[in-house]
Amino acid sequence: MSRFFKLFSPTPRRILALAASGILALMGCGSEPAPSEDPGAPPEEVAEAPAPDFDEEVYRRSFTFITLEADSVVAVPWFFQARTHPEGVLREIQGWVLRNGAWEPFVEEQRDSPPTRSPWRILPGENTRIIAGNDDGLEALVFQEGGRQLRLGLAGLVTEWSSPQGEAFRIHRGRATILAESMEGLILDVQGGGTGGSPGPGDWAFLVSGDSLQVYLDHPPGREGVPNAGRAWTRLDLVDSHWPDLTVEWTETRPFERARRDVPSRWRFQTPGEDVVGELEAGPSHLEVLEGEGPILPVHGVVQVTGVVRMGDRELPVVGLMRHGQS
Repeated sequence: MSRFFKLFSPTPRRILALAASGILALMGCGSEPAPSEDPGAPPEEVAEAPAPDFDEEVYRRSFTFITLEADSVVAVPWFFQARTHPEGVLREIQGWVLRNGAWEPFVEEQRDSPPTRSPWRILPGENTRIIAGNDDGLEALVFQEGGRQLRLGLAGLVTEWSSPQGEAFRIHRGRATILAESMEGLILDVQGGGTGGSPGPGDWAFLVSGDSLQVYLDHPPGREGVPNAGRAWTRLDLVDSHWPDLTVEWTETRPFERARRDVPSRWRFQTPGEDVVGELEAGPSHLEVLEGEGPILPVHGVVQVTGVVRMGDRELPVVGLMRHGQS
């Protein structure tokens, strides 16, 4: 275990707390502004009692930091999820750090909040603070527990994309500060969701090749007749492109005994005309088994990946993070 993780040990696996919005507003510390709810949104309003035919909704937002400054890849994925139910909103926060080739969780929180008309807004947690700038834009996420601290600061916007389904993808320049060490990199901000009965997010990846290439690869759960359908957004030498018809395949798998199923260890993706072709290989991973009804259990987690992406006559080495999930 690295010196960092000896000092920055993981938090308990579950932190259950019932918190009203008034308590959340008191969670600031030091001289920084009090943590904001999702910046740019109007004050949260308590919703009326749900109708008998209440439809559950799920909202997800994630922030993924990657840097190449260090001797090895440093990544920080930080995930927020809100799931509505008749009595309120179940909110979850999860975060991991990849450093020196090893993954460690730093936050895992779950709590209920009252019903609201804006459940999609991310809210602070017991150890997670949300810092807003002067323009109410999101400025930083801060984890702090005792003397342990991790901060992701968002800087200038590099590019942004959107999907017909209303999802939003933004890449920012950013900075991660882990204890006293600070490093620059890129932060992918993904915002989306669905109904409670819809499949989970499936797989997605954030890939970078220095400042030359950034890729967001999305491989949602398979649909009947198109099990390998995917899509991608790329930025190559400051030129943005959308690739809506992508084939994504698991070219190699390995057994994951605790879930009694296989998980991918190699991927290949390409467009119909092979304008974009990519091959990825799994590196260090942190996979968790979820509760399930059958003998084959759901799994989700994060995987560092390396590989190459070919676009036209150019071939670029890439590193990145894959968010993997199977229901």
